[in-house]
Amino acid sequence: MAKEGPICAHLHATIFDNNFMSNFFLGLVIAVIGAAMTMKSDVVYQWLGQIVWAERNLGSGGTRLFIKLLGILIIFLGFTIMVGLWGSILEGTIGALYR
Repeated sequence: MAKEGPICAHLHATIFDNNFMSNFFLGLVIAVIGAAMTMKSDVVYQWLGQIVWAERNLGSGGTRLFIKLLGILIIFLGFTIMVGLWGSILEGTIGALYR
């Protein structure tokens, strides 16, 4: 049997770690919510109503555009949580504030 190198052992420990699996499924759920929000922006618009700031600053139909942009941002957030990059992104952007 071949000896596992340090990279293989790290990947094996990361993939089968319970924290990895829970982060994967949490990120997947968040990404699906963002995708649904993006695809069904009219339904979200009916729930929320008109957002005055978005209509004023983004033009006519700004609320729907804002909802779609927010959905895309939520999809990105879900994918970063899913692959385990969320902590690194936070540390790289606002981590200096807490050192």
